[in-house]
Amino acid sequence: ERLRGTASICSGISLETIMRPCMCLFEFIVAASLMHRRQRAAACQRLEVVEAAATGAPLGSYMSAIASQVQARILLQRARMALLGDDPKNARALSQNALALFQNRQGPRDFWPPHCWEFAACHRTEALALARLGHLRKVVPVISEMQPLLSPAPMSATQPQLSASLLEDARAIRLECEVAIHMDPKIDKWNAVVELRNIQRDVEGLLASACQPASQACMLVASAKLSLLQELPWCAAGSARAEALDEVARRLATARGQLSEEAAAQKVLPIEAACAAMRGDGGNGDAGCSSSGSG
Repeated sequence: ERLRGTASICSGISLETIMRPCMCLFEFIVAASLMHRRQRAAACQRLEVVEAAATGAPLGSYMSAIASQVQARILLQRARMALLGDDPKNARALSQNALALFQNRQGPRDFWPPHCWEFAACHRTEALALARLGHLRKVVPVISEMQPLLSPAPMSATQPQLSASLLEDARAIRLECEVAIHMDPKIDKWNAVVELRNIQRDVEGLLASACQPASQACMLVASAKLSLLQELPWCAAGSARAEALDEVARRLATARGQLSEEAAAQKVLPIEAACAAMRGDGGNGDAGCSSSGSG
C-alpha cells in the first residue's frame, strides 16, 4: 500500500504504470497468504485487482506485454480456490487454461519465467479435481505428467527436501486413487488378489518412508481401507479377527489426529463407521460380524 501511494504521488511521470508489475507481485503474495488462511473472498479481491491491472494496461507498456503471464497465475490461483470451494469442474477448467498460458510463454523472457513447480501445480490441481469428480482412472496419467516436473536435477540438487516432499505428496495422491479404483466393485480387476497385494505393498512402503503428516495420514487411511477389505470374508463368515480390526481403528485414530476437521470427516469418518459396524457396538469383533454372518 505504501508503494501504491508513492506511485500515485509521482503519477506525473507515469511511475504508477512503471511500478504496476511490481505491485502485482505483492498482490499475488497477499492473495496466496489469504488463501492459505481460507479467506477466499479477500483473496478473490486481490486477484481482481491484478486482473484489472493486466487487462487495463496501456498498449505498449511492460504490464501489457506480461499480461498473459500474469493471467496464467491468476487462473492457477482461482483454480485452487475453486477446489477449496468444492467446485472441481471449474477447478479443472481453470487449471487447464492456466497450463495452456504457461506453455504458450508469450511476453518478455525477463519477467518471472514459468517454474517447473508452477506447471506441476496445474497438473496437481487438475488431478485433485478429477478425483473429486469421480474420474479416478484419469488421475494417474495426470500424476504421471506431474511427477517429472517435481524433481528435475537442478531442483533436486538445490532443494532436495522440498523436492522429496512434493514427490511424496504426488505418490500419496496416486496411491489414494489406486486404492479407490481397486475398491470400486464396478471396475473389473485382472487379478484382484495380486492387485491388492501390490497396492498394499506400495501403501505400506510410502507409510514407512513418509515425512509429511498429511501423506502419513492419507496412507494410514488407505491401509485401513485395504485391511477392512481383507477382513470382509472373515466378517461374512461370522469370525472377524478382533486384533486386525483393533489395528484398523488405531490407524484411523492416528490419521484423524493428523488431518484437519474437514479432511477427517471426508476421509476417516466413513471408514470408522465401517470398522465400528464390523467390530460391533461393544468393540467385540465377533459381535458385529456374527450377526451379519448369521443373517
